[in-house]
Amino acid sequence: MSRIDFENKVASIDIQKCVINAGNSRYDMCLMVTARAREIRHTHRSSQQPEHQRPIITALLELQNGEFDKDIILKIK
Repeated sequence: MSRIDFENKVASIDIQKCVINAGNSRYDMCLMVTARAREIRHTHRSSQQPEHQRPIITALLELQNGEFDKDIILKIK
């Protein structure tokens, strides 16, 4: 099982769970997380909150928790 531990964020991201939530495709996972990270970055451009400082980590955590689905890919097309 793939796990990434980030000491600064105190976040534990289970990449395998992210892949499963993305429909068992690492490629789709990358597209989904990238789209969500861009959305977070553009929405909270001037925010100083820690969860908005690292949008890719926030997006991975959201995918891991099932907070968004493949419909986000349609937003980038």
